[in-house]
Amino acid sequence: MTKAQEDDSGGRGSALALAFVEQSFAAMDNEVRYKWARGTMVQMGNGLYATVFSEEDLAKAIANGAVVPDCVQG
Repeated sequence: MTKAQEDDSGGRGSALALAFVEQSFAAMDNEVRYKWARGTMVQMGNGLYATVFSEEDLAKAIANGAVVPDCVQG
């Protein structure tokens, strides 16, 4: 058995598995950053649409009566 096979035989604690987990979390972080860079559309209480660029701003808008339209994905 090679050293690489021994390292990978540990399952969840192996170096290969940990590298995949780290890569997955980095990809998720990048997707979240990309999503908020594009923004999310909300419909304000007066019927106008606006774009918010953070989870905090989205929470504030919803607290003030805004809704996320059904057609908005994400």
